[in-house]
Amino acid sequence: MADPIRCLTDWPGMRGRRVLPPVQAGQIVRQDPMQQAVRLISRHELRVWFEPNWAVGRRLARRFPSCMVCSLPEESNLVSLRRIPAWRPKPDLGCV
Repeated sequence: MADPIRCLTDWPGMRGRRVLPPVQAGQIVRQDPMQQAVRLISRHELRVWFEPNWAVGRRLARRFPSCMVCSLPEESNLVSLRRIPAWRPKPDLGCV
């Protein structure tokens, strides 16, 4: 039967010591969202793309006319999710 904690130790020579991954494995490489979207849309020839940033979405739509880019308008990015956006009609509460 396989040892369930074999992945945590360097088997069989260093029993009980944990094997640490190399430093390069823990580094996070920051990517520009525009460059990442361009790379993915062009590589996979995507037909639909959702971009949460309105300005980046407009640039992507101009660059890839064959891909439908869906995005959120800037006025719907609210600080408070309880506040009604300006573009949505206010509910009629029956008060004058």
